[in-house]
Amino acid sequence: APHFAAHSAHGPEFGRRCGFAMEVTVQRHCVPSDPQSGLSPLQSALLESPQRVRVVSAPTGAGKSYAFLQALLQKDEHVLFVVPTRRLAQNLALGTMAALIASGLSEKKAQSKVALWSSEQTLELKAAGVHNVRAHCLREFLGEESKTIYTVPEIFSRLLLRRLDAGLSAVGILYFLEVFDHVVFDEFHTIETRGFGLAALCAVLSAKLPGLRSRVSFLSATPLELHPVLSQLGIPEDSILFQAESVENEGRPLHGDVRLLLEESERLID
Repeated sequence: APHFAAHSAHGPEFGRRCGFAMEVTVQRHCVPSDPQSGLSPLQSALLESPQRVRVVSAPTGAGKSYAFLQALLQKDEHVLFVVPTRRLAQNLALGTMAALIASGLSEKKAQSKVALWSSEQTLELKAAGVHNVRAHCLREFLGEESKTIYTVPEIFSRLLLRRLDAGLSAVGILYFLEVFDHVVFDEFHTIETRGFGLAALCAVLSAKLPGLRSRVSFLSATPLELHPVLSQLGIPEDSILFQAESVENEGRPLHGDVRLLLEESERLID
């Protein structure tokens, strides 16, 4: 929880003359960081934990998504990111490409490692003469080069439910869980009912079929009470990791001191 320091900004005399005034400081917050890897304990757990299902909460800016960028860069792994909105998918894809370029990759190479499966991409491909967009999206992945793909639950579901080209008819949920090292549901506290059903299916299959490649992660900026639901789905306790990022005074800063001055006034415009 944040630490607050509060005091009267101008003393009791000011309070009598002009009404209430108070200064509140939200003190500097950090997450612990390993000096060698630069990763926090939570980020390391997302990459290395043997549990098949991970339920993770950490503040915005703590680097939940960054951990999976390292899965791409350091471990050469495939990552499927399912996020609640198209805009978030676009922003994450652009951010990942920028990070790959900053790491030394050429723009062309960075673009080859990041894909965005969205309705806008569907329209662009159809305009370019691609008739079966779903088959095209999946063929992007048939190579060995590691990739991160960003999409929304609706697009992911369509890839699973619609008919594909000859040669891709066997593609289904098990195909995705065999190809991807990580299937990540980001901002999970905002997911809608249909998206939750898809996420639950991925978690059950990953936990009960240990031969599958994928580990499934649920990420949220707020704590998730998923334990009763996962238990009802029959997922074994030892297959689930529940972890929150610790917030400390030293380490990698999330923000510096934030000072707020609250004053009472007769008019809002003042």
